[in-house]
Amino acid sequence: MSFDHLLSLVNHVPLAALDALSRDLWRAAGEGALTEAQAQALAEAIHGRRRPRAQASAVSLGGLAVFSSRKPPEAAAEAPEVSSGQSPGQDPRPWSYFPPKRPQRSPDRARSLERRRTLAASGPLPPKLACRFTTGELAVLKIVADSFVAGRQCTLSIPEIAARAGVGQTKARLALRIAQNLGVVSITERRVQYRPNRTNVVRIVSPSWLAWLARWTAPSTAVRASAAEPAALQDRGYSSLQTTGVVGGGEGSLLRSPRNQGFTRKGVKSRTTWG
Repeated sequence: MSFDHLLSLVNHVPLAALDALSRDLWRAAGEGALTEAQAQALAEAIHGRRRPRAQASAVSLGGLAVFSSRKPPEAAAEAPEVSSGQSPGQDPRPWSYFPPKRPQRSPDRARSLERRRTLAASGPLPPKLACRFTTGELAVLKIVADSFVAGRQCTLSIPEIAARAGVGQTKARLALRIAQNLGVVSITERRVQYRPNRTNVVRIVSPSWLAWLARWTAPSTAVRASAAEPAALQDRGYSSLQTTGVVGGGEGSLLRSPRNQGFTRKGVKSRTTWG
C-alpha cells in the first residue's frame, strides 16, 4: 500500500475500521513499504480521527427534539470557537430544555458576611454543639432555630435560609446535613408526584438544644406578659404598681389599693388589727 492510498483510507473509512487500518499501517512500515516519517504521519492522522468531536445529539422528550452539543475535555481545553451572533461568555449549546444555571451571589458580600457573623455570635446553640459547626453553619442553624421557636418546625426553603443567614445554598444544605448526621435535627421530605416538591420540614430533636432555646426564650415571654399586664389592670380601675409594694407616697409607705382604702394599721399589744 502506498502512502497516498493509506492517507485516503484514513480520511474516509469509518471509525470502527481505524484499528484494522492501524495494524496494516505498521505492518507495511515493518515490511519497508513506508518510511518512519510516513508511518508517523499516518498514525497521527488516525489519532486525530479517533478524538471525539462535538456532535449534536437529538433526544425526544414528548415529541420535542432537544439538541445539545457536547465537547470532550480535549476540546474544552482548547480555545472555544465563537459562532456568529454568540459572545464568548454565552453557553455554547444551541438550545436546551433547561435554562442555564446562574451563579447565586450576594449583591453586598460585606453585609452578608456581617450578618452571618452576627447570627453565629448570638449563641444559637449550646457550646458543646456549637464547637462542631463553622460560622456560616451556625448562622444557618440560627435561622432554623428562630423558625422552630415561632412555629415548632422550620418549613423555609434552602434559598430562603441561605439568604437570611448570608451564606450560599450549598453551605445551607451542608449545615443541615451535618446537623442531621449528628442527631441534632430531623428532616422530613415532602415529595409531590408530577409537581414540584414541597419544602422539607426541619425539627429540633436535641434535648440540650431544646433546653438552650427554652432558656433563651423564657425572658422574652416574661417581658411580653409583664407588658400586657398593666393594660388588663387599668381596665379594673388601678395599675399594677399599686399591688407590688413599689414606693409611691414616700419610701416605705403602704400603698393603698381599693381593698384597703380608708383603713389604717394600729398596733395593740403585740398584735395588729384594722381600725
